[in-house]
Amino acid sequence: MLRSRSFLIFVGVVLFIMGSPFLVARYTLMRALEGLEHRSVHSAMQAIQRTIDAELLKLRRTAENWAFWDDTYRFVDDLNEAYIDGNLNKETFINLHVRAMLFYDTKRHLRYQAAYDLETGEPDPLPGDFLDRISSTPSIFLADDDPECLSGMLVHGDRVMFSAACPILTSKYEGPRQGTLVVLRELGEEMTKFLQQAASHPVRFEMVPLQRGSASVFEPTVVFFPDRVLGRFLVPDLSERVGLVVETTLERSIRREGVRSFLVFSSALALLAVFAMGLLWFFMDRRVLGRISDLLLKVRRLPISSEGMPEERGSDEIVALDRSIDGLVHALQRSIDDNHRYLQETQKILENHPTGMILIDAEKRTVSWVNKKALELIGRSLDEVRHVPCKDVVCPSQERECPVLDHGREVCDVECVMPTRDGRGVPVLRSITLVTFKQRPHLLEVVTDLRQQKALEAQLDRAKKLETVGLVAGGVAHDLNNLLTSLVGYPDMLLRRLPPDHALYQPLNRIRDAGLKASAIVQDLLTLARRGVKSMEDIDVGDVVREFLSSAEYAALCRTHVRVRFKTKVEGRRLCCRGSRPHLEKALANLVRNAAEAIADTGTVTVGLQVVQLNEPYTGFETIPPGRWICLSVEDTGSGISQEDLPHIFEPFYTKKKMGGSGTGLGMTIVWHAVKDMGGFVDVVSMPGEGTSVRLYLPEAEPPAETARSPMPAVLPRGSGEKVLVVEDMDDQRDLVKTLLTDLGYEVTCASSGVQAIRLAADQQFDLLVLDMRLEDDLDGLQVYQEFLKRRADQKAIIVSGDVSKDRLAAAEALGISHFMAKPYTMEKLAKIVYAALQEEAQ
Repeated sequence: MLRSRSFLIFVGVVLFIMGSPFLVARYTLMRALEGLEHRSVHSAMQAIQRTIDAELLKLRRTAENWAFWDDTYRFVDDLNEAYIDGNLNKETFINLHVRAMLFYDTKRHLRYQAAYDLETGEPDPLPGDFLDRISSTPSIFLADDDPECLSGMLVHGDRVMFSAACPILTSKYEGPRQGTLVVLRELGEEMTKFLQQAASHPVRFEMVPLQRGSASVFEPTVVFFPDRVLGRFLVPDLSERVGLVVETTLERSIRREGVRSFLVFSSALALLAVFAMGLLWFFMDRRVLGRISDLLLKVRRLPISSEGMPEERGSDEIVALDRSIDGLVHALQRSIDDNHRYLQETQKILENHPTGMILIDAEKRTVSWVNKKALELIGRSLDEVRHVPCKDVVCPSQERECPVLDHGREVCDVECVMPTRDGRGVPVLRSITLVTFKQRPHLLEVVTDLRQQKALEAQLDRAKKLETVGLVAGGVAHDLNNLLTSLVGYPDMLLRRLPPDHALYQPLNRIRDAGLKASAIVQDLLTLARRGVKSMEDIDVGDVVREFLSSAEYAALCRTHVRVRFKTKVEGRRLCCRGSRPHLEKALANLVRNAAEAIADTGTVTVGLQVVQLNEPYTGFETIPPGRWICLSVEDTGSGISQEDLPHIFEPFYTKKKMGGSGTGLGMTIVWHAVKDMGGFVDVVSMPGEGTSVRLYLPEAEPPAETARSPMPAVLPRGSGEKVLVVEDMDDQRDLVKTLLTDLGYEVTCASSGVQAIRLAADQQFDLLVLDMRLEDDLDGLQVYQEFLKRRADQKAIIVSGDVSKDRLAAAEALGISHFMAKPYTMEKLAKIVYAALQEEAQ
């Protein structure tokens, strides 16, 4: 009985598996294939439509370029031969892929026709009936008040043309309209192949007559045939009396292949189902039903009464019990295997966890297990710490007793220093919890490495300090420079007019020198704020060193420190980098001055320059990546820097010198900013009593071509009546610049705002503009210069400002302004920059 029911169930399952795919195919697969074909044809039609629209757009732009042209505007009126010979030739039509150009006047009379056969390059006028067809299409000839162009198809007989029509206006799109320009491109074999490539399917065209208003009714359609799928859509003629039907076909190979594949799959599935069910029935009969029969046979052979014996139909429960027991045994075996595998995976995870883990026997107080990260932190191997008292290898406490086991302290996310083999210790975040391992109490100690975090915190703290000081410095620098302009400029102007023996000459000279020194301090503040005016240029670092050694500042340094010996070790070849030359010069001067001042009695300061090739990262004061670097070094044999002070030397206002004397606390900060702006790195090595070595690693650049510098005149260069416009919103500075430039021989005009300057430009031209970058009205100096460029493309200009950002300076250089003058400035500096700007070729 049980075998019969089982057999019927198996037969039903086989029939279901064999019949289900046919039902699925009937309701899903065939529809899906048809949908796929429909989308493929629809996509092809969309591709054709997009290609046609793109070609019409290209033709329309071509028509616009020719119609909105002053030469075309005149040609419709006078039909000059120069226009025909220079423009309406076969090369033009071949390059533009244009079949014909038709020039109509405002009365729709054809003034001129230019048409070529693009294959032969020979003139090929359009037939008269086609021209009549164009003349009878009113939509081509736009209304007088319509400046827009139109494009579309023109169908006449067996000819199909892409067409574009534009009103003929001037280059400034002004009228009155002289007529209409019609540009034609033929839909030939080459265009048909191009449309077929876009659609990836064959394309065919058919001309059909249309009734007015019927073009909008003819929607794109997809028709299914037994062997192909046909897609059709209509492109109406500009007159909407004739339409071009575009057809594309798709062979139904997808459906045929799908049906064939499905039949193969269904047959294979049916055979597999029959085989699988037969095999399953065989094993079921042998392993289950056979056992039931044997069990029932044994029960019948028992020497007991048949009363109370269960009926044979109860044998189904015995089979269920037997199968349940087998399943339980197999499940238990799988569970054992899974637990063993999970244990191995957990062990691997703990071993490779990025957090250090230490397991300590709470009774023996020895180390039982340590993972890889913990071993890396303490610098020992597993054999060196296993079964070793934890107090000797991992405990950071200095107490004899255990704080956790003896005093019951809780340790959770506590920062401490873990002992290492070399005795330095490692900062860690430590947590301890009580666990059971191998039925013994243990302490699980989890430690997180804080070295990288501590380093980042130190860098962040330094960056916050620099940012705070930089913001304060940048905020006051502009106002200070504006005030110092008058403080320096007026004394300088008076000194030029007074003889050296005048009673006021020396006081005025001291006032000017004080202003210049204040300006230097402001420039240091701007450099600190990373907003100082600088430009990225090619720098010959050796030339920077040589110029410093021949400068007045170096000579004064030698006179001050007569017992210090200065040496140089500079490579002979040119070593160049990209950056700001003034900032690099300032950094070198600060380093040499600090080195000389660090020598109390006698000693040596050595300036070195060489190329260094790093094949791997070098870790010193900071980590320097591998590469080829220019190393500019300054070494001294002075008192050196203590290890406590070394991490703070680049912080602003951190100095051991007397503030207000030789040190301001900004020198090394400026060095740091200058190097970082150039993409470089700084390394400092110092020992107290032995001296200090500061090395600047700068990215090497290709040496530029050497150019000769044009010598400036020994005396102040003067003008020859050139017209200069000064745009400055501060009255005192505007008057100062006007007076200085007038004394130098220039004709000066002043404007107190950008709006006033633009109004002056409408009436006269100026040889040079002197523009303040920041103006009180809505326009700044850069915007004023842009307005001047609209009127005169070669207008020369100088930008003047007390403080300007790098972005604004870069924008000025991009517009062609090559000279910048920072406030405050002297009469000599003003004269030289104005002279250089006027002598420079217009860019």
